[in-house]
Amino acid sequence: MSMLLAGLSLVFTAPAFAHVGHGETGGLLAGLAHPILGIDHLLPLLAMGLWSAALAARTRLLAVSGIGLLLAAAALAGLAGFALPHMETGIALSVLILGLMLSFALRQQMTGLLLIALFTLFHGNAHGIEAPTGVSLATYFLGFTLASLALVGAGQWLGRTLSQGIALRLSGGVLALAGAWMVLG
Repeated sequence: MSMLLAGLSLVFTAPAFAHVGHGETGGLLAGLAHPILGIDHLLPLLAMGLWSAALAARTRLLAVSGIGLLLAAAALAGLAGFALPHMETGIALSVLILGLMLSFALRQQMTGLLLIALFTLFHGNAHGIEAPTGVSLATYFLGFTLASLALVGAGQWLGRTLSQGIALRLSGGVLALAGAWMVLG
């Protein structure tokens, strides 16, 4: 199922430009929609869940804590107006690398978690910079957080459903291809 969703995303989306236009809207519903409608958020969040499902239970909690780092990066860097260099490239690379982590069954927890932490800095920075104006940021980020947690949870559920077999590795391959397309697109 996740391979089908990732494959369809290659056909129906533009590379890593989901942030454009989000600054004009805001509130809870916009926050809920942002991670789901932005392929550059949907794919990495699902991939984080898929990858963490293949590891120990405590790592699942640590992968979800990446959402906290994402929010911290948004608050500290993005809202202060500081844009990381090559932010969109970093976001696209996160899809590629998370896909490779799944495809090659990376089991080194610390390496994976450090990569996820790096990726969340890019994602959080983008959200802080492109945060909506004229609305309650608290409700926007509440919606964004809830949707992000749901996507990581959906990825974990899919990962447990797919087990650690070939389907999980193929899902990683499809995600890596999507990430490569986003980087080169």
